[in-house]
Formats: sequence, structure tokens, C-alpha cells
Amino acid sequence: MGYSHDNSEIRWNQDTEQYVRRATRTWCSRLGIKGEDVKDLEQDAVMTAWNKVENGKIHYKEGLWFIARNTVLDFRAKASRIDTTELDEQLAREPSNPLDKILIEEVQREFPELVLLAAARADGFEWDLIAQSLGISSGTLRVRYSRLVKKANEHFNKSR
Repeated sequence: MGYSHDNSEIRWNQDTEQYVRRATRTWCSRLGIKGEDVKDLEQDAVMTAWNKVENGKIHYKEGLWFIARNTVLDFRAKASRIDTTELDEQLAREPSNPLDKILIEEVQREFPELVLLAAARADGFEWDLIAQSLGISSGTLRVRYSRLVKKANEHFNKSR
């Protein structure tokens, strides 16, 4: 496997995987992404590249570079779009009036996992530590949390 000017068709092997991992780390470094997120992004890029190479959708090394770049750029774009909601704050503090208490009880009943995650974050636990205790990756946990918040917001906006 040569450098990016090598126009021979690629096959999936250890060199190809290492190239994708290196390209992903390079993009993470350029964009200031660090820690566990780098490992998650590497794995995402590797799986996407493997799938595309095996299905004949990527034929040249440049395509692998684009997959790594797009994986990292997508992550950065999603991270900047994640909305924080008042739902977290409502779960983390005592309600000031009886109506807030009813809302919290409903959230606890309808979305117990969200309450658990919000409470852990409010107590100062980092995403990585929470993910490790649950036996999942930090990226998976963040996606799960975002989906739960979105689901809860949709649920409560419909019921009001």
C-alpha cells in the first residue's frame, strides 16, 4: 500500500485499517478533538471504510482519507448542535413550586435512564466515567443521552 498518489485499487487489510486510523487521528488533532472521542471516531471511520471497501464503493486511498475527514467533521458538527435543555437543570435541583415537582415525578416515571444520567452529570461525574460504569463507549452514552433528552422534550411538548 503506497501513499495517496498510488492509484491501485485497495483491498481491506491491516495496512488499510491503520491508514484510516492514522487519517482519523490526524483530523482529530487538527480540530482539537481529544481523549476517548478520538478512539470512538477511529472505530466509526474504520467500520465505515471497511463497509465501503468491501461493498466496492471505495476503490482508491483518497476515499479512505475522505471517510476519516467526514467522520471527524460530522462529529464536530453534531457536538456543536447538541442542544442543552432546562430538563437537566430541573432534574438536578429541588423544585420551587408544586407544579415543578409534578413534572419531575413524571420525568422520573417516563424516563428513568435520563434521570439517572442527568443526576450523575449534576453530581460532577464525567461522561467517560459514567460510560465505563455502564460498560459502553463515551460516544454511545452521549448519543443515548441526546436521544433521551430529545424524546423527553417531544413527549412533554405534546402533552402540554
